[in-house]
Amino acid sequence: LLLDCKTIVGPDGTPLMGDPAARILDIAGIVANRNTIPGDTTAAYPSGVRLGTPWLTQRGFTESEMRRIAQIMARLLRGMHPYKLTHRTGDEYCARVDFDVLEAAKLDIAALAAQAATPECFLSCQRAPDSGYPHFYYINDALRGNGVYERLELAGAQAGVFVDWLTPAHVTDMADGDTRSITLLEADGRVMAAGLLTRVSATVYWLDVRADVAQRVMTWLRALVDGYVATDDVYGRLPFLDAVRDLGEVPAPSVEVAPDTGPFTKPYFIGAWSYKSPAGDPLPPFVWQAPEDSALRKTRLHAVHRAMGARMVPFGGWDMPVWYVGNLEEHRTVREAAGLFDVSHMGCWDARGPEAVHFLNLVLVNDVQELEVGQSQYTAFLDVEGAPLDDLLVYRLGVEHYLLVVNASNNDKDWAWINAILNGTVQIDPQRPWVKWTGAGVTLRDLRAESAEADMRAELALQGPRSQDILLALGGDAQDTGRVKRLLWGGIARVTLGDFDLIVSRTGYTG
Repeated sequence: LLLDCKTIVGPDGTPLMGDPAARILDIAGIVANRNTIPGDTTAAYPSGVRLGTPWLTQRGFTESEMRRIAQIMARLLRGMHPYKLTHRTGDEYCARVDFDVLEAAKLDIAALAAQAATPECFLSCQRAPDSGYPHFYYINDALRGNGVYERLELAGAQAGVFVDWLTPAHVTDMADGDTRSITLLEADGRVMAAGLLTRVSATVYWLDVRADVAQRVMTWLRALVDGYVATDDVYGRLPFLDAVRDLGEVPAPSVEVAPDTGPFTKPYFIGAWSYKSPAGDPLPPFVWQAPEDSALRKTRLHAVHRAMGARMVPFGGWDMPVWYVGNLEEHRTVREAAGLFDVSHMGCWDARGPEAVHFLNLVLVNDVQELEVGQSQYTAFLDVEGAPLDDLLVYRLGVEHYLLVVNASNNDKDWAWINAILNGTVQIDPQRPWVKWTGAGVTLRDLRAESAEADMRAELALQGPRSQDILLALGGDAQDTGRVKRLLWGGIARVTLGDFDLIVSRTGYTG
């Protein structure tokens, strides 16, 4: 039997395809495979699912069980939300599924399988009565309603960012040992549970919730990690965790744990786009007023270029040196030897503090927390409508220290915009114009400014196959020269060469 999945269409017009449909069926316990159907033009994007009955008939299933399986599949398929991601190599067809629909299907299939194996097991697999959440088992039915709590552990390198996206509570300023009451919302904005969150370490958090909702919460958290359940943002996905564990029962908290029903000013959390209650006056959109002074700006080395006889030309509002006779000479230099370029007009910022990664996640399109110390990523700023403001490079210099390199022509505009976001004075989301960044644990500095003092920086580009040799000719101890030699593409290191305190990154395609 072949099913045509395309009759299910997502809100953006994307049809359900065979691959995501088969994957979600498999999660529910129904094994099928994607398959082309008449009308498909390529096997890369099959729009059907293929079903057979041998496994079922071997279990003794007959027409009545087949009808029940068909009903379960129909509910599951109709609960899917297809969407499409566009990559450089083509489109990727994906889908999410309603959490309750998925979990109900899992238990219905488990009950069928148990019935087929040993009929006497069937009753033990039925749903718990009068639970409020009828499709979830209790961890211990004797604990219902007696104030006992269950402790869940969220573990992984990205646990802090996972928790930040998870709840409308402000948790990014928590230190090791801190405990805070938080609320979890369903995808539609309804309260799922209230709990007590404890930060054990940067990679481990404990969440204490009432025993009667613990199973639902744990299943929900694991589903969010797997990335197949629908939230209020069909494209969004929480960071990966290594594990969500049940650590067993704990005494009820000594403080009251009550759900927070808002209003919420946090920019994003699960359920945010379904929660529309205003939490303040609308913030104005960001508007950039370019300075009226049109005089050409000068780099830190402008006087040096003049003294050395460089020809100066206007470029992006700057008076810049030209050292080569033409493009061919410059091209030959950087291909065969090395060229040294003054790029000190490029923006150079740093962001530090325990909440720096959370703030950068808010304003950048990539997951900054995935960077290891010494790594970089190419990313972008987007405006509130999703249009690019600028592209940039982000380097992770330390555990709580990031360096941002920004295009020279847009530096002033970008700097004004990011500080307006940091200070909570402009819109982040036009659908929820009152939301704002409220953290305090991040310091943003322009390293070209005199206020940066000892950390003040100006950038140079050394480009070409001889670049490393020329850089190492400055001299330095074996440890620092070794760091430069071992730099991978996109890597960064702070070293001392020739008595100069340098931050060296290997970013260009020729050196």
